[in-house]
Amino acid sequence: MDVPESGFELLPEGPAVFQITKLERQRKEFGKFGTCNVAVITFLCSPLDGEGSSEVQSQFALVKALGWKIVKLATACGFRKSGDGNEIDPRWWGHFDGATGRCEIGHRTYTGKKDGKERTANEITDFLVPENEGSGKGQGVSEGESEGGGQRSDAGAGGRFDGIPF
Repeated sequence: MDVPESGFELLPEGPAVFQITKLERQRKEFGKFGTCNVAVITFLCSPLDGEGSSEVQSQFALVKALGWKIVKLATACGFRKSGDGNEIDPRWWGHFDGATGRCEIGHRTYTGKKDGKERTANEITDFLVPENEGSGKGQGVSEGESEGGGQRSDAGAGGRFDGIPF
């Protein structure tokens, strides 16, 4: 998938393939969760039934209540099978960069801050289960494997998202 020169193209709504091109960790205000750690992930998306591609950025608040969103992303990337529970495995983080999967693209409208004009942007509304689960880049994440020099932080005691390398 090639990124258009502007980085933005309004994609048709519907199923698409994605590749994760950038991972960032930020600390920011996130609605009712207040200030928290947020994973900002950039995806390069291309519709299944058309041409073109566009970068789409999604934010994942790294809080226990929204951990299911990371689990859905991991499932779409083939790191886990659907129905395997909702525990986040810190080993996934080292495999997200460059991972691929399928998603559902939708549109959202917003008002531009500089000019006040209404605009439309792409957004990922859902991550889709792979047609043949377990075939993604992440299938190599196995028991005992860990990123970050063998250090692993398990869920619990607020450490659920420790060990994220970005």
